Amino acid sequence: MRGILPSVAEIPFPPPVLAEAMRDATILTEEWGTAFPDPPKAGWLDDLNGWLKDQPITPDYARTSRAMKKLHETHPRSYEVLYRAIVVGERFEETTKWLNDRAKRNRIPLPAGSTEHYRIKDTVALFIAGLSFVRSHS
Repeated sequence: MRGILPSVAEIPFPPPVLAEAMRDATILTEEWGTAFPDPPKAGWLDDLNGWLKDQPITPDYARTSRAMKKLHETHPRSYEVLYRAIVVGERFEETTKWLNDRAKRNRIPLPAGSTEHYRIKDTVALFIAGLSFVRSHS
């Protein structure tokens, strides 16, 4: 988990919120991140969707697995950000680039007055929101 956060100047969230997010991310990594045999390469989302549907829930990962499946169904962007940070180990800058590339590829219109779809603070917000969801649903 170390090294995924950009500099504090780029993140407009209070330090206690970030500290709580990193604590929760560490717990999630221990409970869920190690459940994947190998991070998927190209086509990872299709592989992951299949894995989620076919994966038996063991007692050790039951609550977290259910919460992550629910997050995937209801808030896919937050899920993808958590997956890329926790399982793949991407930095937020890389995930932000991926989100922007995805939005361009899918021809999603830019928000009014914006030059890009996502900024690092948006990616961090998705990360924090995803962790909060998992915490409240596990």
